[in-house]
Amino acid sequence: MPTPDEARAAVDAARSDLSAAIDEAIGGWQKKPDAAEGEEAWSAQETANHVLGAEIFFARSVCEASGLEGPRNPIKGAQISTPQEAQYALEAVAEAANPKVAAIGADDMSKPHEMMGTVEQAFTAWAGHLRDHAAQIRAAAAS
Repeated sequence: MPTPDEARAAVDAARSDLSAAIDEAIGGWQKKPDAAEGEEAWSAQETANHVLGAEIFFARSVCEASGLEGPRNPIKGAQISTPQEAQYALEAVAEAANPKVAAIGADDMSKPHEMMGTVEQAFTAWAGHLRDHAAQIRAAAAS
């Protein structure tokens, strides 16, 4: 089982990957992949709106399962239009989430979450969600 520090580091690394993907997508921000359907048909912009909106969901999930108050959503209702706005939103959600998840300790990692298994599994899903959508942003912008 990863330590809380390792789990937080995995989320931070995935955020860095997302940030790089957003920068790489500047030239193809609104391009949609050819012959794709559903979520796979999203542009880089649409994917960024989704993944950034989900950041607070994941942070709240790990906090609440640990008995902690989750972060407020600094981008609630925002529609991200540009890569620059996406970078600002990524920074804002990280600033809201990080102090809250910093309080999660080793004893919390095995606590259950109603939808995601344990706190450990929720952290893993969070980092995976960020990485998966970073790859999707790159693919959409390059299409």
